Amino acid sequence: MVPLIGYNFGSRNFSRMNDFSTLARNVIIGFSVFCSVLFWIFARQIVGAFIDNAETIRLGAEFLRGRCFALPFMMIGYHVVNYMNAVNKGKISFLLAIIRHLLLIIPIMLIMNIIWGLNGLVWSQLISDAANALVACLFMSKIGRSITGSAK
Repeated sequence: MVPLIGYNFGSRNFSRMNDFSTLARNVIIGFSVFCSVLFWIFARQIVGAFIDNAETIRLGAEFLRGRCFALPFMMIGYHVVNYMNAVNKGKISFLLAIIRHLLLIIPIMLIMNIIWGLNGLVWSQLISDAANALVACLFMSKIGRSITGSAK
């Protein structure tokens, strides 16, 4: 995605750039939902392929299923980070990575672990990635408008 968006950004073909970004976003969301469904259905078998302990398989499957819900949100965040890199907004890309890890994932994991223990950890990724996707989309909206607006 990055080379195609970057090339179109450089050539100021913002319509094609936006069309490709939309296509890429839709493909990654669709594919991540498809993978999430497969991971949800086959969670025990996937974890069991690597581990031979019943309790660990049970816990691993629970963690994997929790991640299934977070995956589409995580992909949205990564899409925006890649988009920012492609349109020469590396500082914003870096800021989004800092926001995701230092301001969202770590604090939410700590808080949810304190409040709900292991179950909090399982679901903390969903909350942090959903919040990150929201923040990333706000950046994407603002930056996208400034890029295409400056071309007029």
